[in-house]
Amino acid sequence: MASLVAASKTEDLFVLALKAPVSDYLGKLIAQKSKEEINNWKENGFINYLSGPKGKIKLNYSFFEDAETYNGNYENYRKIKTPTLIVHGDKDITVPIEQSKKTTSLIPICKLEVIENADHFFKGPGEFEKVTGSIVDFIMQYS
Repeated sequence: MASLVAASKTEDLFVLALKAPVSDYLGKLIAQKSKEEINNWKENGFINYLSGPKGKIKLNYSFFEDAETYNGNYENYRKIKTPTLIVHGDKDITVPIEQSKKTTSLIPICKLEVIENADHFFKGPGEFEKVTGSIVDFIMQYS
């Protein structure tokens, strides 16, 4: 999302390529958490979000507040003039592909490359190669 916001504020980029980007953190968080979970998050100040190599990762409630602040960025994506590629797996449960479809529809020069049967991490056979190949081809098209 940070790349999308930055791209909407500059004309200095010649190409933008994104891999399964979160376009709307607030929508993603609300879709994943109940109102009770969000209230508990606020009261505790953090939640255990994901398991990383060193155990649980704590996500401060300020992250939710930032997501509220930047909510509605979809309309800013219309300002992106840079040719953009979004690569997204159709089996991504971490970031819904609907976010990339909506973002693609708003950016004037934008292509959505859907990798069939791929999750958010593109770890299946040949998926990483498809992603990198799509990105390289797109960059070459505009360089």
